[in-house]
Amino acid sequence: MEITKPSAQDFQRLSEIHNEAIKPFHEVYSIEEIAAFGNEIETAETIGLTTQTKEVLIAKTDERVIEGYIAFRKKNDDVVWISSLYIDPQFQRQGVGEKLLNEVEKAAQETGCKLVALETHKSADWAINFYKKRGYEIVNEKVGEYPYSSILENPPVLNRPLLAKIII
Repeated sequence: MEITKPSAQDFQRLSEIHNEAIKPFHEVYSIEEIAAFGNEIETAETIGLTTQTKEVLIAKTDERVIEGYIAFRKKNDDVVWISSLYIDPQFQRQGVGEKLLNEVEKAAQETGCKLVALETHKSADWAINFYKKRGYEIVNEKVGEYPYSSILENPPVLNRPLLAKIII
């Protein structure tokens, strides 16, 4: 498996992965959450826009099949924020997400960040368990403590656990 940056030719495939892999979230989102952010359809164009404001890495097999992707950005001097991690359902539970996550953690360390953070839905047990198995913890109650205090400018969103991992 190769971890690399996507080319414009990959954007359509990334949108397909996103639109398929997000379906389980629709089962746990409230009507209000779906209206706010959970019913977005990705396209090649919106993925292209994402690559202009965030780093995006993809996982490809030797056959050049894209298995998944992760989007992240350096939020401030202390925090790298993961905004998306989606794996094609046929490649889930094969280590793809872990390899992408490891690359983000490595990039965060190289830039001197202290932690990697993200949020997900409180009922997305599969996502919470994935991150917890890799050393992340729910830190909603710790956002007033350093270094977690550098994650958010506002209090955590209701129904959205904030997960973080100290990497330095």
